Amino acid sequence: MLLLNVAVLPWWFVTAGLSVMAFDAGFAWRTLLFLQPLWLYPVWIVLFSILALRAQRRRWNVRAVVYSLLPLAILLGWFAVLHALHRLT
Repeated sequence: MLLLNVAVLPWWFVTAGLSVMAFDAGFAWRTLLFLQPLWLYPVWIVLFSILALRAQRRRWNVRAVVYSLLPLAILLGWFAVLHALHRLT
């Protein structure tokens, strides 16, 4: 799973770089809240990979898999919440 997360990073660099264009019209907190989890994705990969490796070392295999999937789940969950909030306004 760590290899999959690392394989995603080149696409993250492209997406994060292009996402800066969202501020061309000016600064908006709404835009910042939308892009924040995207920009923090590599930090989550490192954090949860360390936790997954520690869990795997202790033979907690299910917990290690959950830790490996959490960065993607957090990112998708955040976008789902923001999408739901956007539909309310």
